[in-house]
Amino acid sequence: MEDVANSASAARMSTLSPSRCIKMVFTKWKETKAHNPGGAQKDVDTTWHSQEDVLLRLSHSPMLAPTFWAPLVSRRYSIRLQISLSGIGSAKFELVVPVQIVYDDETNVPEHNTLEMMT
Repeated sequence: MEDVANSASAARMSTLSPSRCIKMVFTKWKETKAHNPGGAQKDVDTTWHSQEDVLLRLSHSPMLAPTFWAPLVSRRYSIRLQISLSGIGSAKFELVVPVQIVYDDETNVPEHNTLEMMT
C-alpha cells in the first residue's frame, strides 16, 4: 500500500470556477486615527476603512461536496481575491479566503450555490 504522504492525490488542488473580474467603487471611506505609542506625541497613524458586499454565484452540477476534515483526508475550499486599488496612490494585494460549505439537508439546498463575503 502506498504511503499517504507520498500519494499524488494527497495534496491535489483543483479549480472549480473560472476567473472573474469585478470592478467596484468604494465610496464610503472612514478614517481612523491612532497615536503611535513608540513615537513622539504628535505621531498619529491614520488608517482608512471601507466595506462592500461581494456576491459570488457558483453554479455547479453536481453540487459542491461539503467541507470536511479527517486525519488522513480533507476537502477544503478557498476563494482567491486579487485586489488592485487606484486613486491618489495605488496598491495590489491578494487574499485567500477560506470558505466552508455546509448543507442542512438535501431538501434545503438551493439550485445555485451562493457565497456572500464581506470585504
